[in-house]
Amino acid sequence: MALVRRFILLERSICGAGSALRAGCRNYSFLPASYHLDDTWAKRLDSSFVKQIRLEQFFNELRKKFEADGMGSPLDVDIFATAVQRPEDLDSLHELLVFLRNSKNTPLTRSSTFNAVIRTHLDLERYDDLMKILADKIKYGIFLDHYTANLLMDKFIELKRLPDAVRVAIDLMFQEDFDHPLTRELALFSCLSLMKTEGWESSIPPLNIKPEPEDTGEEVIIYKQFLKNPFFDDHFDLTDAKHRLGKTLYVAGHAKDDLLGRSAQVLGLGMYEKWSKGVAVLEKLAASASGDNSKIMKETVDGFLTALQKKSEASGEEAATTEIKSLMSRAQTAQKLLQDAGALKDGTAVALSEQQVRDAVTATADSVTAQQRAAYEEAVTYRDKEISRQVRRFQLEERLRVLKLQREQLKNEEDLLFFFERKTTWENMLTPEARQAMAAQQAEDGSFYDYRVEDPQYEIPQILTPQTYTPFARWQRRQEDHEAKLRGYKLERFLGEYGRKKRDEKRARKGLKPIGVAAARSLPGDPPNWRELLMKR
Repeated sequence: MALVRRFILLERSICGAGSALRAGCRNYSFLPASYHLDDTWAKRLDSSFVKQIRLEQFFNELRKKFEADGMGSPLDVDIFATAVQRPEDLDSLHELLVFLRNSKNTPLTRSSTFNAVIRTHLDLERYDDLMKILADKIKYGIFLDHYTANLLMDKFIELKRLPDAVRVAIDLMFQEDFDHPLTRELALFSCLSLMKTEGWESSIPPLNIKPEPEDTGEEVIIYKQFLKNPFFDDHFDLTDAKHRLGKTLYVAGHAKDDLLGRSAQVLGLGMYEKWSKGVAVLEKLAASASGDNSKIMKETVDGFLTALQKKSEASGEEAATTEIKSLMSRAQTAQKLLQDAGALKDGTAVALSEQQVRDAVTATADSVTAQQRAAYEEAVTYRDKEISRQVRRFQLEERLRVLKLQREQLKNEEDLLFFFERKTTWENMLTPEARQAMAAQQAEDGSFYDYRVEDPQYEIPQILTPQTYTPFARWQRRQEDHEAKLRGYKLERFLGEYGRKKRDEKRARKGLKPIGVAAARSLPGDPPNWRELLMKR
């Protein structure tokens, strides 16, 4: 729940002013008022966090999160669905469901989200929107469980919206989930009740039907990377309303082995147009007609034979007509055997189904209510714990962020204080290209130009530390000066005599007279001061 931390810092206001909820003011057809668990469901709003959410701002934050990385939190969507209490917020809820369905976190969607979406639409009486969402599971991803399916079918039966109740039953057939007895009985009652109304085939909208393009008389070429082989799975590919309702009756009836179950199987197979399979069921019952497990309602057998007769009359091909007539003959034979054995029971399947629904409510309502109440309480507990965990995580992240900023600030201050000590180290870490770039930048902005970047061979001269003045150092320096003077005197005396001798030899070779000491002293210029030359060296 990545966006919880954003709303901790926001100004909050309690949502739900002018709520359109009408909890506690319901009428029920079969289920008791306690089955709806209005009091337990209302406790979902007792959380201080849920009360203080501003849905408009919350929706904007969630949408930004989904659009940014496509990884929104399912818990955020669950909280939003729980907090919705106004019809104007349903469009935002639908948009979030689409975002969540298209994200990688869609497998983490909790069952409490399904309950919240379904119950919110029921409370706000937005039945058409709810059926649209349930029909398009690829887009919205909302699935029914036994409890919500029972609520929907019971409510639609009460409102005389039998086509919607049957659509719920068909949805359960697609999921192949008729294990719960109350769900199974409500589904059978919805289907059998709808079949008693006129024109019911057109009341169930087609499923997965793509509109065909208009024929303009022009040739249209559609390029596809590959072609799919035609395949019909006889389940999700069912589009005909009669076939879907018939298979629902068959699957629900096959899940129970009693009078209504066997009758629903035969009637459903007739609507499903599985003639050979329906005839096989009748023949199996006729083979053991003396037993209690072979009884079947006469009404459903007559309905199967009537549908088979219409199919025989509508068949145009001779081979198909022959097959249908053969099946018709076998079905009539099985019907006669059942009638002779007294296995055909009078009455209506709807009346029998209604009684079994009431028996199932009496037997299972209390246990289902207790389980669902525990599930709601567990969902609220999980939500509150997850919010607290996210809040602690947010506080930890904030603390770590502050510590990181402080650490960076201290590092910058340390670099500033020890700049000159570390300047050479930093410069040596630069590559030649970086050095040239730094020199170019310094030359451009007129900053200090470091010639060491220009000449890598430059070596910093060693600066000698000054000597400490002591009496011993002074005496040593005077002694060194005295010895240097003595060496100078000796070198001057030697070079003086040696130089005059060499000069006279050179003049003699040229035929000149030697210069005596007195004459040499009278020459212009003084002899070189060798002592000063030595001291300079």
